[in-house]
Amino acid sequence: MIYMTKQDIDIIKEQRRYFLSAFYHKRGLNNYKNLAESFKKVIKFDDQFNEYLEKIEKKEPFFYNRYNDGEWMDVFGLNRNNYYLHARVQKQSDEFIEALNGYKYDNFIMALQPDAYIKMGDRIDNFLKEKQLDINWVNSDLFAYASMVGSLNPFVQLLRKNNVVFIAPYYFRNMYLMFRYNRLITTPMTNCYNAKETVKKMIIDYHEQNKNDFTLYLFSACTLSKVLIYELYPVLKGNIVMDMGSLWDVYAGFKTRFYHHNIPVDIIQKNIK
Repeated sequence: MIYMTKQDIDIIKEQRRYFLSAFYHKRGLNNYKNLAESFKKVIKFDDQFNEYLEKIEKKEPFFYNRYNDGEWMDVFGLNRNNYYLHARVQKQSDEFIEALNGYKYDNFIMALQPDAYIKMGDRIDNFLKEKQLDINWVNSDLFAYASMVGSLNPFVQLLRKNNVVFIAPYYFRNMYLMFRYNRLITTPMTNCYNAKETVKKMIIDYHEQNKNDFTLYLFSACTLSKVLIYELYPVLKGNIVMDMGSLWDVYAGFKTRFYHHNIPVDIIQKNIK
């Protein structure tokens, strides 16, 4: 894997200002596309994204878990605004910490949001040192970048050729218009941690019934994702299990993140054609 260095984060911090300026202020589609291509080259997007595409194409099992600013704020006991109104639960925060040990498993990829490190880098470094966690991080924003710059389609095409299970809110049933997934295991829109054991059992039951089918388990279950991806490793380790965050929301008809409102329509169409 291509791991993210502090130098990479500095480059992202500097270069994305130009791309996001066009992105959020809608300074013309051509300008947007040109800056998007430039941004991709600077952060070496293609090299990193292709690693995932190749693994999926080869049906090579791996796990992918993301730690963004919300997770770190929970870990540190900080107040945060959460779109889905999931209350902070101390047990869940403790399990976020435990799930950081996922990197010790084979083929378990840990992803860190550059924004989180830009805001809390020293605190994150000190925490990991204290816990004796030596994690090599990849960029957790890569799939969001793919959506924003119109490069998501190769990923979508691979999903159309594989068995896919979504662990996500009810509105993901709209994803059936995009491709025929195998199952949607629904999670609550609020305080989803309370449904942890129920959702976990549903995933295990599905796997037991379909254990001979190589499957991509795609999590968009907010606070549940981090913990369940880690805890289900012994059960699902022969498959691909990924934390997708809010990536698919805009394609399911719900613009739950600010950046969703600014993706040009033709970019969205290009991603899902």
